Amino acid sequence: MATGGQDPIGPVDSDFRPQATLLIAFGAFLVVGPFAILHFLQGRPTMGCVALVATAVLAFNAWYLQRESRRRSLAPRLVIAAAGVLLDLYLLATQGMGGLLWGYPTVLWLYCTLPERSARVVNSLLLLASLPLIVAVAAPDVAVRAVATLVGVSLFSCVLVHVISRQQERLQRELRHDPLTGLLNRHSLDGIVERAMARTRRDGVPMALLALDLDHFKRINDELGHAAGDDVLRGLGVLLHEWLRASDVAFRTGGEEFLVLLHDITDLHAQRVAETLLAKIRETALLDDRTVTASIGLAPFDGENDPRAWIEHADEALYRAKHAGRDRVVSSTVPIGPLLSRARPLSSAVAPLAESA
Repeated sequence: MATGGQDPIGPVDSDFRPQATLLIAFGAFLVVGPFAILHFLQGRPTMGCVALVATAVLAFNAWYLQRESRRRSLAPRLVIAAAGVLLDLYLLATQGMGGLLWGYPTVLWLYCTLPERSARVVNSLLLLASLPLIVAVAAPDVAVRAVATLVGVSLFSCVLVHVISRQQERLQRELRHDPLTGLLNRHSLDGIVERAMARTRRDGVPMALLALDLDHFKRINDELGHAAGDDVLRGLGVLLHEWLRASDVAFRTGGEEFLVLLHDITDLHAQRVAETLLAKIRETALLDDRTVTASIGLAPFDGENDPRAWIEHADEALYRAKHAGRDRVVSSTVPIGPLLSRARPLSSAVAPLAESA
């Protein structure tokens, strides 16, 4: 199988831009709004309308980014950014150096509205269009300083947003991933499972959950120490990441418990995948001197409305696998009667790891 993916449904949103543009719009209402009123009172309706349009553009931009928090199309944002740039150039051409002052917040706003690469492109176009206008409306010595400060603000904004974006990505990864195994953690679980359920209902793509628990893990910690237990967990994380398909998602949900979301898979294929995964765990040298085994509860998606209900079905199947003798797969669709008839006595279910392998 191909290298396992870690969020094929879509990442948890970590973009600072919706909140930033909302605050910018609120600030514009407080700052630019009075200017609009002043222009109308002073008999300059054109400038008053320009100020109102600028405020409206900022408000619409904030509303759009809030509304489209999950899937933001770039085209509407480019149109909004173009409107802001044209307003800025209009003010520069008609108001001279007074209009230039609005260029600085415009640059900052671009980086709070567009993705980094697009913001850099639009910012460069704004600079290219502004340079001849600045030279035309300002004395040569003033024009040089104006160009230098506008370029400086552009570079500052570019660097600042780049650093903020990288920091947010790092923090989001730490928030969503288990530091020991590198797999996703419980923080990411509900959202990804919920989106998978929605996709299944929408497109009819079959999916399944595997609840996986390492057998006798407490004994490993007690006999060999927690460092050995961490090595086992780390090794299982590597195995899941490398062995699962790119479309599948693996989580560490706590302790020695894991959850695997299998995409586009029939019940029979999911059963085979689970059985093969147990064999891979059994064959992998997670410990030097003993074989490590696991138990798996399989829960095909059966139209559940709540992600927690689907996860609970997998957990219940895992519980039955543990009590049926460990080192096996039990499906939530299998009646409990046949399992009980095949179950080993509880005393044999706690046999040494080497014997249960």
